Amino acid sequence: MKLFNLVCLTSLFAAASASAANFSPADDSVATKVCMSVVKDNKLHLHNTLKSSRLDKRIIEDKLHCNDLPVGEFAATYGFNTVAKYLGADENVKTSIKDIAKISDKTIHVSGSR
Repeated sequence: MKLFNLVCLTSLFAAASASAANFSPADDSVATKVCMSVVKDNKLHLHNTLKSSRLDKRIIEDKLHCNDLPVGEFAATYGFNTVAKYLGADENVKTSIKDIAKISDKTIHVSGSR
């Protein structure tokens, strides 16, 4: 049973890492730092980044764009569902597995709106 659990966990982590694209910041701006915080898909991390940057969640929902997408749509498009829900993004954004597989082997440079 332990071997079965180990095999299942290993395959789960291998599948997750195989489909994940690499995100790297394009610059050191506050907007890009917030966008990179979205990439971590952790509400607490995003909240702390907003707090340290003296930004409000409502303001970034309306004004911040990551890679020319509104921040909530950016989160939903790339599968950062925890943060997308936190930002109140529309959960009906269409993302297909084919799109994710297409970007899985390259680095995506993330930039915030200026």
